[in-house]
Amino acid sequence: MGTVLAKRSLWTAIAENSFPFFEADGFRNEVVDRLEAYAERVGGQVEELPPVEDSGEIFRVHLDDLPFPDGPGRGCVEVTAYRAFGQLHLSLVVEHDRLFRSLDGRSGSRLFLHDYKFVRAYGPENPPSPDEIDDALTGVERARTVVQRRNQAAGSSRSPFARIRIALRASAEAALPPWGMGLGGDEEAAPVTQGRATVIKALQEERPRPVKIRIRRRKDDAEGPADD
Repeated sequence: MGTVLAKRSLWTAIAENSFPFFEADGFRNEVVDRLEAYAERVGGQVEELPPVEDSGEIFRVHLDDLPFPDGPGRGCVEVTAYRAFGQLHLSLVVEHDRLFRSLDGRSGSRLFLHDYKFVRAYGPENPPSPDEIDDALTGVERARTVVQRRNQAAGSSRSPFARIRIALRASAEAALPPWGMGLGGDEEAAPVTQGRATVIKALQEERPRPVKIRIRRRKDDAEGPADD
């Protein structure tokens, strides 16, 4: 009977966005204080957002406009507390707009070196600790500065692949539209697509064409072997 009441009280707490071992307002304030302290050191703006309805979220806090020390681009640290599977979860994720840039200036895939995710599940035996936010922000700082540290380690290397080059997602979408765009009324994308078409046509013209070889058969072979 005691176990049934304990489960019932836990599910009641979940339905009310609270847990017996968790005080939402106090923990949210701790998260905000630590994010603001981090923003004062590196830059950015902390903002509290309303939880998404019917999603299990308890609170959401963002650190927006996070700068990168080696160049352009901005990031965002998203901290979310939510309930799922009868447990309290805390998630910290870094989002950003940076891409790899190739040697010819083209934008490539997402610059995954900046990606970082911290997820923890809590219960009565392991309640959340504000110190874990500091540990998570240490991971954020490593992800934020990883390109700068790698490029500094490359030093004066003459290898074209020694340094990581950066492109931004917004400029990449504007400058490199998908194949086929720009031919159906998209005036901004048309020059880029037409330029690609010109390059492809030139490559096709430079491609060696197959040579047809005609083999002349001798008259004797054409008439077949002679009869004995």
